[in-house]
Amino acid sequence: MTLRCLLVATCFGIVAFLQHTNAQPLIKEHFGVTSTLTVPLDKMDEIKVVRTYTSAGTFCKEPEEYMFEPTWQNFHYDQTLEDAKTRGIKFVLCITNNMPYYANGYTENENHPVPSGSSKTDPASYVMYAKLFFQIAARYGSKTVPDSLLKIKSYPATDYRHQTKRSGTDLVYGIELWNEANKWGGNFTPQEYYAMLSACYDGHKGILGIGTGVMAADPDMHFLFTGTSDHTPAYHTQVRDIWVQERGEPFPENIIYNFHGYFHNKAINNNTRTTGIEPELGGALNIYRTWQTFAGNNKIAKTEYGYDTNPASVQHAPLLSLPDSGMYNIHESQAGLILRDYHLQSVIPNFFLSTFYHVRDGNNGGSTIQYSTSGITKGTCCNYDPKESYFIIAGFIEIAGDYFSNGTLLGEDDPYIVEYRDAQGNYLYAVWTYIPHQFTINDVITADDTVDVIMATKNGNVYSSIVPVNGLFNVEAQQMPTYLKTNKRIHFNLAIAGTITTETGVPVPGVKVKLSGSRADEMVTTKNGVYAFAADSNASYVVTPSKNNDITINNGITSLDISLIRRHLLGSTPLNSPYKIIAADVNASQSITTVDVTLIRSVILGKTSYPSGKLWEFVNSSEALSPANPFPFTRIRAFNNITETKINQNFIGVKLGDVNNSWESSIP
Repeated sequence: MTLRCLLVATCFGIVAFLQHTNAQPLIKEHFGVTSTLTVPLDKMDEIKVVRTYTSAGTFCKEPEEYMFEPTWQNFHYDQTLEDAKTRGIKFVLCITNNMPYYANGYTENENHPVPSGSSKTDPASYVMYAKLFFQIAARYGSKTVPDSLLKIKSYPATDYRHQTKRSGTDLVYGIELWNEANKWGGNFTPQEYYAMLSACYDGHKGILGIGTGVMAADPDMHFLFTGTSDHTPAYHTQVRDIWVQERGEPFPENIIYNFHGYFHNKAINNNTRTTGIEPELGGALNIYRTWQTFAGNNKIAKTEYGYDTNPASVQHAPLLSLPDSGMYNIHESQAGLILRDYHLQSVIPNFFLSTFYHVRDGNNGGSTIQYSTSGITKGTCCNYDPKESYFIIAGFIEIAGDYFSNGTLLGEDDPYIVEYRDAQGNYLYAVWTYIPHQFTINDVITADDTVDVIMATKNGNVYSSIVPVNGLFNVEAQQMPTYLKTNKRIHFNLAIAGTITTETGVPVPGVKVKLSGSRADEMVTTKNGVYAFAADSNASYVVTPSKNNDITINNGITSLDISLIRRHLLGSTPLNSPYKIIAADVNASQSITTVDVTLIRSVILGKTSYPSGKLWEFVNSSEALSPANPFPFTRIRAFNNITETKINQNFIGVKLGDVNNSWESSIP
């Protein structure tokens, strides 16, 4: 299969574009990793958004005696977040697990954070958790909170554990309420999670008192729903419906729906899971579109996804094919599949955050247990040796980090194509195919510009520049994403393209070319005389060139042209091409007379136009013209129900009055 695409200048108002995209996060603020704060920040320097698991007990061992700097475990939380901010890293805190002073009543610390014997479906039972969330949002959010509302553990100033009241530090990007509450994280029923959510969001509408809930501390804090353990919004739907029923109000639009999802072969392998599969094969686009429909005006986050690198794991990455022969290794394939999943998420407009799992392997790094080798660094305990996937992920962020995260899907199969833009109006295209063979994207019309082709590899980013030949070039698509950078939009569909030159092959820049018919468009030929339009299949079009913008009107028109025309009229030396005859007929009478000579002389002497209003004629280059009598000739190109790209749709430009081809393109 051959995918044809063209690259043309697009006349967007840059101010309007910036206004439209200004609210969109950049890719480096949107695509990140799940980690823990104990991972050294220099291992995440290339990744600028990190979701981190944080146990509630980190801050609070006894009721309302909060410790942040240091924490109960003597971890310097403030210092770590400040260092992260200096490095440009944004943190989303996933606050999970029970309060230490409640946990003794249960068999595990992940159970519900309520006093023993209290109702798990009553928001009031979660008041202490709501107070903790208020304190975290107050300290690390963007709003200043009165010191009287800040609670800390009291130590003497000389004690290394001495705490300082702080608020509005703006050190945290978002707060997530619990990890996988619907399953592994406590098996909260929808009614139970609603109760905790209502308490921790706004103190159950403020009923739980002052100093409860995130919104009471910082209404601008990004608040994330628990990341549920499957790809469907069923649990979210139940919680949302309970919220509406119990609180008598719509579900808040500033709560970010959040889910986890790993693509594997269980559904297509007789209910037996043996391997991870490609996100496309797992129906990623349909899943994400379902979330978009469900979410409405709410934002969406996918905060866990990925692949293991131990081939014995049931979630191991399937190997991706190299372009010619052979396979990428499992670490490279892990990275490629993570990026493909991310690109498919990014085309959903309300996707807020995407963090893959994980920054490093589990402590049992050689384990075959699923997710134990999902990291992009390896080793046990405190070793963080980068895998080859680390360098590919870091390379992608280097390539794409400063582009807006809201992608546009241009192709859904063979290959997939996602378009991104940056603040300057430049374009980035992620291109890949998921089937195990190579495709060629060809006939890309680039006008005069080169296109940068970039691959993120285990050995660093590999750059190449493609220089078009007559406006055309080829680029390969493969299973590992390829990135194309350009300052003009590529249209990955049918195209109508051609070149406008004089009969001697000199390109004619500045020609206004109009497209009419099924779609209207307009452009000006480049310095190489190239024009190109995107087109739709089974549509009909007409291409019409014109040019009346010459500054030097008599460029190419001299007394020698008058002499040559007179010789033609006398029959001594006939003009020897149909285009010269067209050039001599400046009054469009379809004949050459002394009137034409008079009109040409007037232009030489300074008149700015001919009576027809034209300075140029354009002739369909495919038309066979009679050398002696080229009239009438075809000035357009027409296409009916096109089903393929039309290239080489050329025109011959004729400067009226110039019968010796002395017009110079360098003269404006």
